[in-house]
Amino acid sequence: MKLLPLCILFFTLNIVCAQSETTALNVTIEELRENPEKYHQKTVIVSGYMNLEFEGDSLYPEKSDYENHAYAKSLYLYIEDRYALKKKGINKIYVKVKATFQKDMKGHFGMWFGGLTNIKDIKLKK
Repeated sequence: MKLLPLCILFFTLNIVCAQSETTALNVTIEELRENPEKYHQKTVIVSGYMNLEFEGDSLYPEKSDYENHAYAKSLYLYIEDRYALKKKGINKIYVKVKATFQKDMKGHFGMWFGGLTNIKDIKLKK
């Protein structure tokens, strides 16, 4: 009988932890840029125009931002295998990314306002 409260506590904590790991916040790139402290180290889902290139993997609000090299408006993407995505045709296209936002991840020469790491999912935006 003494173990029952302990077992209940254990299972409750497991459920709460599992829920917090899978909860992601739907945000825009603009919201991340305007409130980096609020979203720092949080799992987010964000949409934008993705460009993959050496030292320049980025997620832009719009294709025109990519064309105008608006790095300050975009997110740096920490992608371990950009070549695998490029082979699948996932480059220079609108996507939805689920990842962890890092306000201090500013990419090559610090050109970005923040970045996405621990990328869990990239889907084509419809």
